[in-house]
Amino acid sequence: MTAHPPPPITYLASADVARVCAELPVVDLVRETLLAVRAGKAGLTPEAALRWTTPSGAFARSLILPGWAGDSYGCKIINASLGNQALGLPRAAGLIVLDDPETARPLCIMEGALISALRTAGVSLAAVGAVRDLAGIGRVAFLGCGRQAEVHLGLLAPGAPGLREVVLYDRDAPVPSRPPPSGPPRGRG
Repeated sequence: MTAHPPPPITYLASADVARVCAELPVVDLVRETLLAVRAGKAGLTPEAALRWTTPSGAFARSLILPGWAGDSYGCKIINASLGNQALGLPRAAGLIVLDDPETARPLCIMEGALISALRTAGVSLAAVGAVRDLAGIGRVAFLGCGRQAEVHLGLLAPGAPGLREVVLYDRDAPVPSRPPPSGPPRGRG
């Protein structure tokens, strides 16, 4: 038996992940992945969840979701605390771990909050796109004005050139309606 040194683990911080994801056609990739799951070429195992109450009384949880696509294997770990907003922190944070298909050793660890938010928004837009043309959307409303709304809007805006009104509502603070963003989105549809 020949000993093999373990490969180095690559780490991608938030800025690295944002840079890579900005170049990806997120909605197209999500659509292709959903079709791959249907064809048995990708899949997920049941989610593991740990839930608790923080010392300050907020609900917190850690979700772990292993998955595979083709010969790629990995795991999403996404944690959240409803008390984070009061601390000036995002509600969720996490990691994505990609594994070597032969040795099962971790090869890459990435900050996972943006990836998780893009996946959620990508599924929403792939579902809407399956029943109507996104280009025909002129008005959209979001219940909640957090990261999910921001990422959904960032993916929707480039594919909806007729989008003229965005209505926002959040129970924590009233937010007026505003025009859609004109700057670069986080990830392309």
